[in-house]
Amino acid sequence: MMKVLATGMSPPQCGRKTQTGYEHVSDLWLKALCAGGAEVEHRRVEPNEPLDGYDIALVGLVPPNSIAARYLYTALDVINRAPKEGCGLVLYVDDWRYYAIMNGLRVMCRNPRRRLIETELFKNFWARDWAISDGWPRIVETLESLLHEPWPTTLIPAFTWGDYEKLPKLPASRVEVLDPSAFARMYDIPVVDDADRRRSWVMGTFSDQRQWITDLGLTWEHNYVGTRRSKAAGAVKEWELVASYGTSWGVLGAPYGHAGSGWWRNRFVYAAKAGAIMLADQREVEGLGPMYYLPPEKIESMDVEDLRAYADVQRGLIEDFTEPADAVTDRLTQIAADAHELALSGVKTDGLIAQPELVS
Repeated sequence: MMKVLATGMSPPQCGRKTQTGYEHVSDLWLKALCAGGAEVEHRRVEPNEPLDGYDIALVGLVPPNSIAARYLYTALDVINRAPKEGCGLVLYVDDWRYYAIMNGLRVMCRNPRRRLIETELFKNFWARDWAISDGWPRIVETLESLLHEPWPTTLIPAFTWGDYEKLPKLPASRVEVLDPSAFARMYDIPVVDDADRRRSWVMGTFSDQRQWITDLGLTWEHNYVGTRRSKAAGAVKEWELVASYGTSWGVLGAPYGHAGSGWWRNRFVYAAKAGAIMLADQREVEGLGPMYYLPPEKIESMDVEDLRAYADVQRGLIEDFTEPADAVTDRLTQIAADAHELALSGVKTDGLIAQPELVS
């Protein structure tokens, strides 16, 4: 049985639940590994905690100069020591703006002592006293390695229909793109009869998308909710947001800066399950084909029968493009096994372990 230690730099990457109930991508990776028979631990780690009892360490990255990097020091410690202790190392990113990680590494490495120790931001970070003293050489070594050497195998969550060339480039020697849709939490969505569905749009967001919505020229009402950054009137739990998909005809999905890349978002999965229509930027969903996108004015002019037919077309496309659960499990289990075998081979004993050539 494979034993997996899942940890990272941010609280959700260390198993802490999000305030809105949003299921973090690390939970989806672990579900896939468990489906393959792995034993997993999802938590923060202690400084110098032995790693030789684990087959792999799955470590999440965020910008190291971010307030989200609450467990930065111990995550760096794991990245440094895992290959030296025969523990495979696999990294992952959970935000498409992972170029910010490299920018943060550059900032840190210019003057690590001042950036990491003297900055007010880091005073409440986990294991700070250890980082200032015994852990300091190892932390600096790992920051420099992440900045200047190829990363180990790194996971990206994305739909199979995306154009991955549109994503920012990762400095990893092996990049693995997996679709975690099959392992997303499946809520029991209360779906009303089509005749009772509201002609309205639902938009839940972490960022301010008010201008994008205005530019759509919608005539149906819209329910706009989200975090403080979104400038929405209020926030809701994820299960409440998803439940509203089953009583409204439409769900809105604003484009990312890499529109069309297929970066994974659970709203596509939940909208399809709820039998609702997803209205996303045409550039965002071009990989699903022309039948997936219709302009908002055409959707809003449909009668109930046409709305149902179009929602079913969208759902069929999402289902057709979803990577099967067993395929995700098999791929991820093999990635972990490869990382463990590489660690045992002792290809490299200092810094980050060597990896195969870059995968385009």
